[in-house]
Amino acid sequence: DNVETIFAVNTTKSVLGEINDYIELNGDVQAKTKVDVYPDVMGKLTNIYVKVGQYVNKDDVIAEVDPSKPGMTYSISPVKAPISGTVVEIPGRIGATVTPQIPLVKIGLLNRIEIVAFISEKFISKIKYGLPVLIRFEAYPELLFKGYISEISPVVDPQSRMMEISISLSENDPRIKSGMFAKLKIITEKKSSIIKTPIECVVKRYGESFVFVIKDNNQVEKRKVILGI
Repeated sequence: DNVETIFAVNTTKSVLGEINDYIELNGDVQAKTKVDVYPDVMGKLTNIYVKVGQYVNKDDVIAEVDPSKPGMTYSISPVKAPISGTVVEIPGRIGATVTPQIPLVKIGLLNRIEIVAFISEKFISKIKYGLPVLIRFEAYPELLFKGYISEISPVVDPQSRMMEISISLSENDPRIKSGMFAKLKIITEKKSSIIKTPIECVVKRYGESFVFVIKDNNQVEKRKVILGI
């Protein structure tokens, strides 16, 4: 006897809605403004009056350098803060010989931060100023922050084939600290009021894409589709 073969299949409903195309990247939070503080003279670093995380005002004395040499004694040279901000790093070490080319302290404006990321050359054509960015931090995995692309480097690194971009937060948040790791989702394209169908439902054969649609009479119709995002 001829026995009809029955195959079990899964079905899903197509719906109207919004869909986004995006690029996923990782980035690092940095102070948007960071200034290296250099001594005016060469000599021995005798004192450092600040600590990492300390807020300083412009022209505060943050360190002292002794430019004296064997047989010659000179006045202590003070090192002053060029801007008001928070000390983020202290490369200088007491007792070390320093020069005007070596930074002693780094001061940043932590109320203005940005996220720096590097994007592959193949995605450069999709990157534009102002593109929305969804941001997550490992410190707050349940929270979603919003931002936008604020700066785009005009050059591509010839070694890594990567381009640097900067993302600014839409709203400043004191919970976000310089040095934190960020997971980024850059929205490069957005479509609304379109038919959304899981890609698993699409069959590709002989250069065509199609889906099988269940009609009112429980028959199945093969229907050609044009893929979007």
